[in-house]
Amino acid sequence: MGVIDRTGRALLALETELAGKRIEWGVDDCSAVVARFLREAHGVTPDLPVWHSREEAEALIADAGSLEALWERCLGPASPGDPERGSVGVIDAARYGHVGMICAGAGYWGWRADGGWTWRTPYPKNIVAQWSFTS
Repeated sequence: MGVIDRTGRALLALETELAGKRIEWGVDDCSAVVARFLREAHGVTPDLPVWHSREEAEALIADAGSLEALWERCLGPASPGDPERGSVGVIDAARYGHVGMICAGAGYWGWRADGGWTWRTPYPKNIVAQWSFTS
């Protein structure tokens, strides 16, 4: 039996908890889920603003200029280089715009989509910014 690290445990918990659940804005949307992951996997607590609806989230993003800029306010400058397992990032998801995702490694990213949790393999060019943390 293999050992699951903090990153794996945090990703498994999110996937299990969010399966089939619709988004609750400010609680488990794509930015709130990334913040929870950072706390659980890396002990990092981002200083996120508070929002309770999609409209409030969109207003915060517009005020910052972009989702990437909002995250930079909370997490500091994006990390150079390629994402690694446990990194978080802003990904251009074309159909959905810029969304927050968590890198599981091997090119796979977990994303809090409406209706649950999903895995994506975005093209590297679609990774707008990424932040890497060491546990």
